[in-house]
Amino acid sequence: MKGFLHTLNALKEHLSQINPEVTRSKEIEPEFIISGDRLTSLLQIMDIEKYNKNMNSPHFINEKALHRVRKGFNYLNKNDSQLGDTFRVVVDTVAVTTAVTTPGSASSHKAVGMIWVQPDNNWSDKDIVESLVHEMTHTLLYLDEQCYGHFHKDVALNDEKAWVPSAIRNTRRPVYGVVHSIIVATELLSLRKRLGFNEDDISIHGRSSELFKKTKYALNTLKQQQLSWELLTPRMKSLINRSDEILTPDLLSNIST
Repeated sequence: MKGFLHTLNALKEHLSQINPEVTRSKEIEPEFIISGDRLTSLLQIMDIEKYNKNMNSPHFINEKALHRVRKGFNYLNKNDSQLGDTFRVVVDTVAVTTAVTTPGSASSHKAVGMIWVQPDNNWSDKDIVESLVHEMTHTLLYLDEQCYGHFHKDVALNDEKAWVPSAIRNTRRPVYGVVHSIIVATELLSLRKRLGFNEDDISIHGRSSELFKKTKYALNTLKQQQLSWELLTPRMKSLINRSDEILTPDLLSNIST
């Protein structure tokens, strides 16, 4: 426990230095917030747009949504302790809302360690679990980039000639968005295999066969397009190559249909 607390406090101190405008939790466990000035400030820093300005009124403070997201976190802790422990270390705060126009989830390099989740009414419990793992994976990549660097500083990063299809949205995007999507999708497919998710219980990231196909296509296109591939540092290339090793047909073998 002492080692865990040392790591946690060191990380909080580091994150406070890189995102000084973000107010962080003083709790050991991730803090779930559904109202207050801190919630409003966090949404603004993370560029979450189109939310009701009266979101702190009783009408929008939804304990049911909070319960659903907490349930997803508890499921992760119970069924995948390694991911659960990782989540507890790198995620400081989970902002849960009902007042944003479009449901979804997000994280941001502007507020590393903070994630936003607004589950839609038709999301299943497994969809919420996937949204938490999705944003945790982005957070891990933000931290990894600070340690090792993921991209060469090159004007081509924003050049549309270097854009390739992403794994989840299946649209052409800049390289930094694409590599995140490939690694997130790989982690989600791995999660489904380990925990034996039923295809009928998941919807927000699509069926596994389609997600696998889109991820492989994005990865292969990225590696084949030299302009895009050479924007990546050796560290990011190794992460993408690791995803390539994981993305075999066997990844779909334990997913119920």
